[in-house]
Amino acid sequence: MTRPNTTDDGNDHDTTLDPLSSLSRQNDPDALRNFRTPRLDLDNVYSSGPDVSRHLYQSTFGSEPHFGDDEKLLLGLNDEGKPNDLPRTHDETAIIGDPRNDENLMIAQFQHAMLKFHNRVVD
Repeated sequence: MTRPNTTDDGNDHDTTLDPLSSLSRQNDPDALRNFRTPRLDLDNVYSSGPDVSRHLYQSTFGSEPHFGDDEKLLLGLNDEGKPNDLPRTHDETAIIGDPRNDENLMIAQFQHAMLKFHNRVVD
């Protein structure tokens, strides 16, 4: 029998965003707070916005993006050098608002589509 929020092989699924909990100690499930809301906040794309999450935005006029100048989101390059991947660090960690969106290919592709859609609207 499997536990809730686990796969058949026992791996758990993070269905809530709780940056305060830790895997190194026992967490009380009833005390966990989900930092995501059921609304379409788009925080998985924009995180906390350009003032707080500067690392998600392209910057051509210095290190700090400003709406009107640098409102495009970062895109990553695939093996062919085309902007068809999520932006990534040197160790392949996705640079996106919610890193859980890089856990499987379908969600990662949807995340990338949202980044490209945003950039197309900006153009």
